[in-house]
Amino acid sequence: MREIHTERKITFAIVSIIFLSGIFFGLNFTNTSNDFLIKTPQLNEDGNNVDILPIENKQGVNLLQNYNSEEKKSMAELTALALEKINIDRLEHGLNPVKLGNNQAAQAHVEDMMNFGYFSHWDSNGVKPYVTYTKLDGRAYVKENIAASWCEGFTCKMNPAELIEKFQYLMVYDDAESNWGHRDNILDPNHSLVNIGITWNDNNFYFAQHFETKLIDLKNVEFSEDKVLRISGKLPSGYSLKSITVFQDEPPLPLSGEDLESSSPYNQNFYNSGTIAGILVTEPQLFEFYDECQKNKISISSNNQELCLPYATFGKLNDDNTFEIEVDLSEFVSEFGIHTIYVNLQNQKGDRVTATSITLEYL
Repeated sequence: MREIHTERKITFAIVSIIFLSGIFFGLNFTNTSNDFLIKTPQLNEDGNNVDILPIENKQGVNLLQNYNSEEKKSMAELTALALEKINIDRLEHGLNPVKLGNNQAAQAHVEDMMNFGYFSHWDSNGVKPYVTYTKLDGRAYVKENIAASWCEGFTCKMNPAELIEKFQYLMVYDDAESNWGHRDNILDPNHSLVNIGITWNDNNFYFAQHFETKLIDLKNVEFSEDKVLRISGKLPSGYSLKSITVFQDEPPLPLSGEDLESSSPYNQNFYNSGTIAGILVTEPQLFEFYDECQKNKISISSNNQELCLPYATFGKLNDDNTFEIEVDLSEFVSEFGIHTIYVNLQNQKGDRVTATSITLEYL
């Protein structure tokens, strides 16, 4: 979606038409590419296979009060405004408010877009949001919304507070063109934190929301040179650890603003998790085993496709809901590309909740 405005005129137009100025939205489809079904372990006695379920504030002060276009709000005030608007919408939909996080990936992304003159979920280093999130010490699960406005003309002057309020409304209530992806991200009941990115000048305004699902109290996560993953932590009460999926992205290459604006997939208004490379599942019980489609591979269903993937197993949770996992990933982590792990939990309702998006090569 683009909101087009030359000087003071505001209209709407589709992406394929070229204008002097506009507003852009970016949509995240990460959830879709991490959906899958696993065959249950089958009993040695009868060999039955059964598919299991998919592993799948109070209102603040109105900061627009007494605001006029000549005033400049501080970054802290604009961030507070963005947080307030998010939580108003969450509260109106019966959801808990999110708190402000401290990861700097959202701010790094908007500044990169401003510096290189592009609009994309990838950045000039050639990586997606979860990679930058990991590089900047993010250890939970992150999903990104982005938006931008630009204007060419002698009387252009961006009003960041007004644009924040406009973007928030459009993403929640007028998001059909993006398949309601922005709205679903904002109103995800599993999110507990949000990181806001804001930068602007007279002619450009860039805005990012990085929502975090932070459920696991991680004690340690390491990835050694010999491709051994060590991860430990504690789950909240009522959650179980169902699986860990490993996704692969191509090796990142530096990208110019022109690359990001004109080349696929960078100029698409969504991103995914890459290509699934393997899966870690719980150890089967005594006299049970996984039905292998090939040696050391099991079948899973992902996006209505049957896949035969490398797998490894890990032990069950301790009685106090803590876990310590050490597993060799060399069978499905190659020298090619970068790899991100998604720890998949299940809540008391049986719903899958993804709890991490950690890129191993950037730990």
